[in-house]
Amino acid sequence: MGLFDVGPIVWIQGVFGPGWEAPFRVVTVLGSTWGLILVGGLAFWLWGRRLLYGILALAAVEAVVKLAVASVAAVPRPPAGEVIKYESIEAYTSFPSGHVSSATAMWAYPGFLGKIPLAVGIGIGLLVAVTRLYLGVHWLVDVLGGLAIGLLLAWLVSRGHAALVEHAERVPTAAWFAVGAVLAAVALAATAWIGPAPPKWTALGFLAGLGVGLPVERRWIDYDPGAPGVLAALVRTIVGWAGIGLCLWWARSGGDGALLLHAVTAFAATIWALVVAPAIFQATAVGTERG
Repeated sequence: MGLFDVGPIVWIQGVFGPGWEAPFRVVTVLGSTWGLILVGGLAFWLWGRRLLYGILALAAVEAVVKLAVASVAAVPRPPAGEVIKYESIEAYTSFPSGHVSSATAMWAYPGFLGKIPLAVGIGIGLLVAVTRLYLGVHWLVDVLGGLAIGLLLAWLVSRGHAALVEHAERVPTAAWFAVGAVLAAVALAATAWIGPAPPKWTALGFLAGLGVGLPVERRWIDYDPGAPGVLAALVRTIVGWAGIGLCLWWARSGGDGALLLHAVTAFAATIWALVVAPAIFQATAVGTERG
């Protein structure tokens, strides 16, 4: 059974059967821009701005490396005639699996820094790998490559985490507003040429949200998570993710054709994660409790 053999895909699809399409479409979101909003928000709410900066830097590095590898490894998608195609993304090269790479990197990073068990990050990467095989959009080599790239980049960026965040925190607030304005302007300008690709519109909404949310939070919220107890951390997670989940549900309700909706909802989710939810936590006992 080779890396470019349909055997592993057929086996995964046979083990789970057709009833898993809907839940696996939900789980695979962990490797998308929405997954970055989820993990970035959680890191911010529980551990603060420093971990968020590291995750955002890692996301940028991972995106560049992933695109560079994909540009030189033009691997076709698994053939529709031999596997069930629950999802179709023929416009993209198959190697590596971007979803697996992103999910692994984003969740392994807090693990390498000792915030969560590293096994959680690896487990999430493996889970997303199963969903990508099941949905029929990747070969086994694609998801293995995504796991390796995600783990390697998370480890490398975590080695420079302290220096990275110290540099970021020395940047004046005015400079953050300038960077934010550039991000928002680039996102707005890109809408004229990116085409009808919902993931790209989601990414633009996220970038615009970062451009607004990061400087606004730093200037007017200045969120301090403290050292929350287990209950406080659980409440923040539930409340924070509920807001993001609502935005994701709103995005999905419009279908793939509602491109502007994908951007608007990603923007709203990012503002919720960076500004609204932290302001709520800061103004209540949930936000000030110390463990």
